[in-house]
Amino acid sequence: MERIREGKVRQHTGDILFPVDFSCITFKILLGEILEGVVHKILKHVVFLRCGQTEKIYLSHQKMADYQYVSGENPFYRNDKSSKIEKGVVVRFVVIGEKYVEAEKDFQAVVSLEGDYLGPIS
Repeated sequence: MERIREGKVRQHTGDILFPVDFSCITFKILLGEILEGVVHKILKHVVFLRCGQTEKIYLSHQKMADYQYVSGENPFYRNDKSSKIEKGVVVRFVVIGEKYVEAEKDFQAVVSLEGDYLGPIS
């Protein structure tokens, strides 16, 4: 809560109305949480994902051990089971690190595919 202004009495009811200024977080990434995000950029050592309003979700190649990078005009990661992580794919992941960057008014997260039922789902 940032500020409570002076109350005003309502004429007919006698109720008092206090204008209040506040801010809140409507989406918060939590450590250990399993989420889904959409791949929006792929580099040799990292995949960038979006989840809700958060656009800075980092998936390191070290946290998806079964996947190998395939370079080209549209690079992607592929595993032995022919599962692909490419731009536009929805990926289920676990959050292993998170922080809120006040200057950007946004969260950043480091995520992993190490665990059961994690990886591309579309």
